[in-house]
Parts: sequence; C-alpha cells; structure tokens
Amino acid sequence: AARLAVVAGDGETLAELHYIQGRIAREKGEKEDEIAHFSAVLQHSANVQLNTYARFFRGLAYYQAGTAADALGDSSLGAAHFREAVEDLEILLGSNVAEEIRPIAYRTRGVALTRLGRSAEAVNAYEELIEAAVSDEERSDFALMRMELYYDQEQIEHTERAAWALIGANFVDDNDRGFYKKERAYLVLVSLFLEQERYAEALKTAREALQRYPQSAEQPTLLLASGRSLFAMEEFAAAAQEFGRLIGAHPTHPDLPAAYYQQGFCYEILGEYEQAAAAFGALGRNYPADPLAPDALYRAGENLYNGSRFEEALTYYLDLDTGYAQSAFAPQALYSASWTYMDLEQEEASITTMQRLAQRYPASEYARYAQFSIGDYYYSKKQYEPALAAYQAVVDRYDGTTEADKAKGLVAELEEDMASRDYEVVIVAFESKRYPEAVEGFEAIFKKYPRSYSALAALANKGVALEKLGADKDARQTYERVLELAVDEKSGDIVKFVKLRLEHL
Repeated sequence: AARLAVVAGDGETLAELHYIQGRIAREKGEKEDEIAHFSAVLQHSANVQLNTYARFFRGLAYYQAGTAADALGDSSLGAAHFREAVEDLEILLGSNVAEEIRPIAYRTRGVALTRLGRSAEAVNAYEELIEAAVSDEERSDFALMRMELYYDQEQIEHTERAAWALIGANFVDDNDRGFYKKERAYLVLVSLFLEQERYAEALKTAREALQRYPQSAEQPTLLLASGRSLFAMEEFAAAAQEFGRLIGAHPTHPDLPAAYYQQGFCYEILGEYEQAAAAFGALGRNYPADPLAPDALYRAGENLYNGSRFEEALTYYLDLDTGYAQSAFAPQALYSASWTYMDLEQEEASITTMQRLAQRYPASEYARYAQFSIGDYYYSKKQYEPALAAYQAVVDRYDGTTEADKAKGLVAELEEDMASRDYEVVIVAFESKRYPEAVEGFEAIFKKYPRSYSALAALANKGVALEKLGADKDARQTYERVLELAVDEKSGDIVKFVKLRLEHL
C-alpha cells in the first residue's frame, strides 16, 4: 500500500503495480481484491496489452464471483456478476484479442450467458462464429465450445450431434492446448452415454477413442468408463480386466480407488473371493482416507470369510472398529467379527464382541441383532439368568422392532421356565413340612416372576403353608391377593382351589 502511494502520480507504474496485486489476489482466490485491482488498471493505464489482460482477468473474476454468490443462494448478486463478466468479455472479444486467451474468453462468456438464462444467445453467437471462421482450425474451436455449451445445458440430442460432427470434421487436430479437440468430443459422448445408461454405445465410443488416442492423457478416464459400461452390461470378467488395465497402467491416478472398488465388486459377483478381497484390500490399505475405504475393508473381510479364511477376515473386521469407528461399517464389521469367532469356536470372544457392539454402537441395527443373539446363546446353554437379561435389554432398548417383539415372547417363556424351576425347589421344602422356608420361597417366586403362571400358583401355595403354620389371617389375605391378580382364563384352576381354601378357613 505504501508503494502504491509513492507512485500515485505515475499512472502507468501505478497500473502495473495494481496488475501485479490483481494477479496475486487471483492466486489467493480473493475475488473482490482481484476485481478492485484490475479495475484500477483499467482506470489508470493507456497500455492496450495491459488493459486487455486486466479486462480478461476481471471478466473471469466476475464470473467466478457470480458462481460463488449463486452457491450461497444469492441469485441476485450472482446475476449482477454474470452480467459484468459478459460485459467485460464482450468488450475484450470485440478487440484484437490474443490467441491464447480468446477461447477461454468465448467459453466463459457462453457459460455466463447460460447462467443468465440467455443460452440461445450464446448458441447463436457460436453459430455466427463458426460461420465466419477464417480456417478449419478456428471453426473447430468454436464447434467445440458450442458442443460443451450444449452439454452444460443438458441438451442431449444437440450435444450428440455436435460431438459427432466435430469428430468427423476435417481440420488439423493438435494438442497445443493440452488436449485433442476430437478426444474431448469423445469424452463428452462417453459421459453422455453413461448418464443416459446407453452402455453399449459408451463402451464402443470409449474403445474407439482409446484406439485413436492410445497415448491420451484421458486414457484412465476412458478405461474407467469402459469398465463401468461392461459392469452395467453384466460382463463382469471383462469389466474386471478393464479396471485392472487402469490399475496397472496408471498406479498414481486419482480414479484408482474407484477402479479397485469396482474391480472388487466384479470378482465378488463372479465368486472369485480371494481376488475380490485383494482388490478391496488394496483400496483400504493404499487409500485409507478415501470415502470408499471403510466399505472396501468390510467387503475384503466378507470375501475372505466367504473363502473360509476366517482369521484374515477377522483382522479386517476388527480394524474397522479401531480405524473407522465413525463409519456405518464399524458396527456391521463387529457383528460379522462376532460370528467369525463362533466359526473359530471362540465362543467367549464372540459374546464379548457382541457385548462391545451393543455398548459401543447402541443406535445401530446390528447392536440389537447382537443383543438378541447374546440372549439366544445363553438360552442355548440353559443359562437362563443372563439369557433373560439379554432379551429384556432388547425389549427395553429397541421397542417396536421385530427383535423386541420376539424378545418379549422369549422373556415370558424364560420367566415361566425359571419360575417353574424355582417352584420345584420350594415345593420340596413344602412337602417336607418346612413351612416357614416354603412361605419365604413362594413369595420370592411371586416377586421375581410376577407375570408367570407359576407365580400365581406359588402365591396360592404360600397361603396353604401359612394355614399349616396356623396363620389363618395371613393365609386369607394371601388367597384374596390371588383372586385379585387372577384375571386370565388359564388361572381358572388356581382360582377354584383358592376359593375352596377360603370356604374352609
């Protein structure tokens, strides 16, 4: 700022400094400062070349500012910036603009017009430019821009016709701009066909492009498109091979995670579990930060499990719990790990893992599956107390689910079984005339299993034990409790028994 102040009297020097500041702001992505500095250049300089580039960069900055405003929901400000971009770029294109910036200026102006709802105007401009082109090469430049504009507008038929026309046009197609124009047309067609689910056409077009441009920088994209098309056409072996070509030829390409993932899927569908696990595992190991990594690691474990390689599968499952605890696959992996332990005959580890799942991820559907399975395990071992606690936890935590409904029935069965078991013990004391012990035991059964049939029977027999002890008043009160509680039909025999006892008290 101090330097700008010093040269304030020198317009051209000041303009040059503003231009430098504008380029710095552009590098930093500071659009407001960029626009301000390039506006100052246009205000202070009479240098045609400096003004040309300042207007060019300001036009781009206005367009980018409009896009940012739109993204934030301020369409009014966005439209204002797009109009300013169009104005700058039209002035620029009306002059003797440098060859290297003219295509960018035309393209940006066309997109800005589209964002303003003036797409027909943009298309007409390209049509006029194509008609007035002084060479086949220049004509192809504008034809390319028109094709891309059609594609941005989602005008499918126009895009397809324009792309094939560009591919069939007669001009010198070099890659001075870093790409071949016909190659770009092929890419647009392949993308279009994939979006339209025209997979056979996408495959044919991608292969034609690969044959025509074997050293293309877009080869990875075309290979990925070929693989996806083959996958959609259910040619899984060929698709896996195509993804493998991409992986082998371009080991550092950013699309490799997607290629590994889809190759893994191909092998999984084909039942080639080891190869599927290798592909999914490579994704997880080589790209741990990729969004697909948790899914891939889980699938690696599943495929190893399907191949009966339980120990290796277990490693993947447990790694998900430690390395990707926030992912949706972590609880699912723990559930799979628990059953893998069962396959390895490590029952204690299995139950511990299910308990960890239920505690660590209580909101997961796999937590309720695990909690229910814990109950089943203990029930199968006739360990009724922990089984009852596990089932009751399902009822308490997951009411309204299928598992909770099943658990309610099992809780009732278990309570009946346990009450009946305890009843058999207490009845021995009763029959041995250990009436105080019997009174206490029958009451304990009632309190512990109040919803069971045995609980009501125990309460009735408690009354008999009290009679035997000469405590008729307490016996009567106990029988009356039975009559108050006996509300269903299955209690009919107990009710008759109690009424008879009351009649004889």
